[in-house]
Amino acid sequence: MKKVMISIVGKQEAAGESDKIELVTEGEYEYSPEQSVLKYEESSITGMEGTTTTFAIEPAVVTLSREGSVTSQMLFQR
Repeated sequence: MKKVMISIVGKQEAAGESDKIELVTEGEYEYSPEQSVLKYEESSITGMEGTTTTFAIEPAVVTLSREGSVTSQMLFQR
């Protein structure tokens, strides 16, 4: 895996209000035509210290996995 700087911007909207969060952190990236992987360690700033977050990016699906103090998995498809 290659060391990279990751910038993630999250935006949530509900009941006419919006909230925007931006995170910049060091992480790792690995590319292949079938699946690219982006991985980083959460910090106390996100409230998930001790958690590794991984994005597995495939042509039709992105999987967000968290393991550690927080465990979850989300699939995003068109």
